[in-house]
Amino acid sequence: MAADPALALCDLVAARLCHDLANPLAAVATGVELISLGGAGAEEARLVAESAAAAAEKLAFLRLAFGPAPGDAAPMTDAELAAVLAGRYAGTRIVTSVAGGPVLPRGQVRLALLSVLCCEAALPRGGSIAVAEGAGAWCVRAEAERWRDLEGLWPLFGGCEVPPGLRPAEVPFALAPRLAGALGRRLVLRRGPEAIEIAF
Repeated sequence: MAADPALALCDLVAARLCHDLANPLAAVATGVELISLGGAGAEEARLVAESAAAAAEKLAFLRLAFGPAPGDAAPMTDAELAAVLAGRYAGTRIVTSVAGGPVLPRGQVRLALLSVLCCEAALPRGGSIAVAEGAGAWCVRAEAERWRDLEGLWPLFGGCEVPPGLRPAEVPFALAPRLAGALGRRLVLRRGPEAIEIAF
């Protein structure tokens, strides 16, 4: 890991992006290889099409979660955000929902998506993640029957230093509070046996 904490986070973000895109792109390559060998049929074509679509949907999510959100970026609607989440979690054991207004600022959307990724990390066997926005107040709520132990990561929301050995999948825990501060927001974490809520 790089000595500069900011540079280290950039390295981890890059690793996270590569990890999330590796599987669908590898499936595309496999489909293309099968086609090139001849005798390709509808099944190979379907594999390529589905894998390419999955990669595009993951990229759309990651671009919003990890990319810059300039002040002049066009806001999103709740339907657009719902579509991004549905694409990201299609075929997984995580069900998502969105309830919000017709105008969602990109910076706040980005913070919501980083919060979603934090909740995702806590769901070893799937569950539900609901994103709600009203009058500028956001709440990301995850529900599940079983939780992954993330006791070393949640304290980052309170301003604790990033621990050494942070893994790419854990990057959102370090980025979310930094982005919240830049937006003039504060992350409020509530945890119970059946739900986790991140409000800002």
